[in-house]
Amino acid sequence: SRYRRVLISYMQYGAEYLINKALGKNVKNVIDENKGFKDMPARNVRINDNNIEKSYNEKSIDNEWLDHNTEGLAEIIRLCKERDIKVTIVVMPISQAKIWNYDGWDVFLGQLRDYCAQNRIRMVDFNLLKERLTLFSDETSFSNREHLCTEGAQLFTPVYVRVMKDLSEGKDVSSQFYTTYAELKQHCFYAERI
Repeated sequence: SRYRRVLISYMQYGAEYLINKALGKNVKNVIDENKGFKDMPARNVRINDNNIEKSYNEKSIDNEWLDHNTEGLAEIIRLCKERDIKVTIVVMPISQAKIWNYDGWDVFLGQLRDYCAQNRIRMVDFNLLKERLTLFSDETSFSNREHLCTEGAQLFTPVYVRVMKDLSEGKDVSSQFYTTYAELKQHCFYAERI
């Protein structure tokens, strides 16, 4: 079926394929030899000190994504459950600048948590990981405000493996995470500068 092909392509090419497919984009830009990963150089995405206060919650994220993008995801979840494959939704780290600049993250988080609870699947939001505040720098860990650069991905990988391993072993990792984006924002780099 169509969803089986999407699942197979996702497993073969990585998250880039699924995201582009869900967004209705042409998926020919997936690089076969890299399995969905593109080597990306670091770019300083830090907010200028003069603009930190002005840029706080300057924009609002679109929380309509869930209604529009879950049909394919629901089918992938169904196929995985049929095969007794545990599904975990993982939110990858984005820059502190992106989080600082946008309002609505906790609405997004609530929608995602509700969706995962309804489908009885685990969700891990690595933006809320406490150690991310010292692990990732907006100056050196991102290629743009939404994507880790190669060095950022290399820093993130062992953390991801550790957390996912702990979860698979039934360990409680909740103390390693903030519970909301509002709490995260109180501790982020930019909050300390105003």
